[in-house]
Amino acid sequence: GSDVSGFPYDLSEKVKAGVALADMNENGIDDIIFGADDDNLYVLLDDLTIAPGFPIDLGNNIQSEPSVLDVIGEKIILTGCKNDNFYAINYNDASIRFVIPTGDDVFTSAAYYEGQNGLNIYFGSDDGNVYGLDVNGNALDGFPINISGGVVGSIVVSDLDNNGIVDLVAANSLGQLHAFDIYGAPFVDFDLDNDLEIVCGSTGDVVMVDVKNQDGDNSYWSMYKGGERRSGLYISGNESFCTSGDINADSIVNILDIVRLVNIVIDPTIMLPEEECAADLNSDGIINILDIVTLVNIVISNG
Repeated sequence: GSDVSGFPYDLSEKVKAGVALADMNENGIDDIIFGADDDNLYVLLDDLTIAPGFPIDLGNNIQSEPSVLDVIGEKIILTGCKNDNFYAINYNDASIRFVIPTGDDVFTSAAYYEGQNGLNIYFGSDDGNVYGLDVNGNALDGFPINISGGVVGSIVVSDLDNNGIVDLVAANSLGQLHAFDIYGAPFVDFDLDNDLEIVCGSTGDVVMVDVKNQDGDNSYWSMYKGGERRSGLYISGNESFCTSGDINADSIVNILDIVRLVNIVIDPTIMLPEEECAADLNSDGIINILDIVTLVNIVISNG
């Protein structure tokens, strides 16, 4: 319960939304990404210095929780703003990658789905629209989709009816939940069981909706900011580009990866989705002591 050295960090600006966590400078330690009410987007590195080129002034209050997209090592920060825009920022040079104008303030945090057609980015605006983009900011076919009231929280992704077509769930300021597939078709087949549940907070309640469809899949971006850790980090192409044994994704397989793997085996709940591919060294679908032994042998053989 004691303060970490250097914290609390005196920013001298109001921060009204949560942060994203990602290793932006690839030194093996997470950095902190957040927006402030003085219009600035910050990247606070683990040594308590501000990353080169930051903060970036986006022109109005930033009250959206940012997220970070990692595309084969290229890191992109995505955030909404109270100037009706949604921004993508290239971390390497602090340049604006693209800007998506909407009809009102953007408070939601981005959500992701990666399929055969590439990476999709979803966010909502107070204009009542759910927006779908590719990694270059181009609108996906059929988007934006209007859900009548301002979009609150964040879009979540799952295959609710296990039909192989991914579905999106969005809540609005009228207290309504909307579900539709990635082609815009509304989800209406609520008739089976052995299912998923949709959980959403409102002003005075926590609402749980029982989705009456069999064998739903919850392996997608199905939780706010991607998981219990709320890091907001999405690593594109995880299964395709992970290096076996490189648990912390620093491009070096060493003792740090052994330590992380031991901790994961002791407490599997701490494992991040992006770590699973590299942690299962013997590809048996189970992260256990056999993977630790394999990793230790790899590190020893590498000298």
